[in-house]
Amino acid sequence: NVTFVAADFQKQTLKTILDQHCDPHKKTLIIAEGITMYLYESEVKAIFNDIHDYFNKKVFLIFTFMEKRPNGSIQFANATFVVNWWLALQKESFRWGIAPQLLDTQFLAPLGFAQRELLEPLLSEWVCLCEVNHD
Repeated sequence: NVTFVAADFQKQTLKTILDQHCDPHKKTLIIAEGITMYLYESEVKAIFNDIHDYFNKKVFLIFTFMEKRPNGSIQFANATFVVNWWLALQKESFRWGIAPQLLDTQFLAPLGFAQRELLEPLLSEWVCLCEVNHD
C-alpha cells in the first residue's frame, strides 16, 4: 500500500497528516524529500519527534538534507555564483543543514532514530535512511 501525501507544514502539522493517512500499528516507510532545508532546526526536530511518537511499530524514514559547511553556509554541493545569485533572487533561502559526520550522533540519536544508510549527494542533497528506535 502506497499513499502519496502533499503537505504544507505552514498550514498543518505532521501529526494531523499522520492521523489522516497512517496507521500507527503498521510498519511504515516515510519519504521526506526536499523538505528539511526550507525549515528551521526546531521545525525539523518537531517533524522527527512527531514521527517517533506517532508510531509504535517499525518505521523507517528516508529524508534528504543539505550539508552545512564549516563556515555556516548551507548550499548545493557544487553551487556556483550564478546558482547562489538566482536562489537569492527567488528568495529561496536554506534554513537548516548539518555536517554529514554529525547527523547520526548529534541529530538522529538524541531524537530516538538510528541511522542505517547515508548516501552522498548525486546533485545537491544527502540522502539518509534511518529507523525509529523505540528502545
